[in-house]
Amino acid sequence: MKVSDYVPQLYKNNIEMINIINSEEKEFENHIKLDIDNAFNDNFIKTATKSGIEKYEIMLNIPVNESLDIEDRRNQVIIKLLATPPYTYSRLLEILDMYCGKNNYEIYQNINEYTMKIITHFINLNSANSLFKTLKEIFPANIDLGVTNTNVVEIKGYMKLVNYMTTLEKILIS
Repeated sequence: MKVSDYVPQLYKNNIEMINIINSEEKEFENHIKLDIDNAFNDNFIKTATKSGIEKYEIMLNIPVNESLDIEDRRNQVIIKLLATPPYTYSRLLEILDMYCGKNNYEIYQNINEYTMKIITHFINLNSANSLFKTLKEIFPANIDLGVTNTNVVEIKGYMKLVNYMTTLEKILIS
């Protein structure tokens, strides 16, 4: 597809028009290539552009939140797709691996007492909130779940231990 194909024959012999067409040709090809690449990348969640992620959010009934960065939005889409039945322990590990990174969390469980505690190490509290919301939706009601996010962050030159804990009934931020 060339710009010169769409120019009337009258202008094709004009030197100025030939130069304009040649300069526009490169720009046109770059835009077409970028659009084709974006359309291809939008087919896959891991490589989707902002507009592609927005389409996934709409399809999955996830509220579109432009204030979140693209990676947080991408993770929400992936987790929504992962958070489909059946809910198994291996599926829980997949979700935690996706949110936290492989082995970047700790799980303590007591099967006899139906309790489980998950400790994460998020810096970004939006990601922690998103994980907690997902776990609340998929976790069986008969298991007492405690989730804690612990991380050391630097605030204006001072180191502070941030501890964010939640259970299914209450949320405490300290």
